[in-house]
Amino acid sequence: MDDDLLNLIRKHEGFRASAYRDTRGYLTIGYGRLIDARRGGGITRQEAEFLLAGDTKRAEATVRALYHGADGFTAARYNALVSMAFNLGRGGMRRFTNMSAAIACNDWELAADEALNSVWARQVPARAHEIARALRGS
Repeated sequence: MDDDLLNLIRKHEGFRASAYRDTRGYLTIGYGRLIDARRGGGITRQEAEFLLAGDTKRAEATVRALYHGADGFTAARYNALVSMAFNLGRGGMRRFTNMSAAIACNDWELAADEALNSVWARQVPARAHEIARALRGS
């Protein structure tokens, strides 16, 4: 693809990292990418997979930063925490102080209980119970 062409489009469209309404009121993101379903906008499965990979790496970095020894967790526990971090973000994970304390003590039963004792668990109960089972090792 021609760099001059891309630079011209970048100049004309401008970049916005968050969704915004274009001049006609349709949801748009990035360099004028239409995402409003009312106009047939959206992303492809391939684009979604690309975003998923990057977002998952960010969630893994969160787990490694918040939980010392995360690389030594069982795969099920590690994956459960990464899934939780993917959903909640770093700030949301930081609010699980009791769960984090239990993990630091290697008390996975208590960690699971603390995960379930939250607004998050009431919002996404099926996911929360699946994560709690993984934390318990069952």
